[in-house]
Amino acid sequence: MAITSLAVFKSALEDLVISGVGTTYEGPPDTLNTADLPAKWVDISDVDEQPWTADGGGGWPRLTLSIMIAYGPIGQGLDGIQNFADTITAMDNTLDALRGLDVSKSKPSWNLRRVAITVGGVAYWGLEVEITGAG
Repeated sequence: MAITSLAVFKSALEDLVISGVGTTYEGPPDTLNTADLPAKWVDISDVDEQPWTADGGGGWPRLTLSIMIAYGPIGQGLDGIQNFADTITAMDNTLDALRGLDVSKSKPSWNLRRVAITVGGVAYWGLEVEITGAG
């Protein structure tokens, strides 16, 4: 599948199965239930498209979306060792899923980072997975 729009790219990332993730939302949720964690959704990051020029400059758009994964409330289970282990597991599971991502011509690249994600006023341990593909 070639990525031709944000909607197509978003759909492919929503369909991505990441081991351990229980719930997928169609966009940022207003609230999260602990029973639904880990949960993921796709958020908009960046679009870069340069115009084609007579000298051959420009090119295909570069679309960047982020998969956000919330896997535990920060205020609960304060065991730092376990939180660190959960982060490593979430990253490994996400990398495994991304390596199987089928967006043939887009040659996606990604960057994972641990973040605090606030949803409905509650902070969660999480990952932001920024994924860029060419249109």
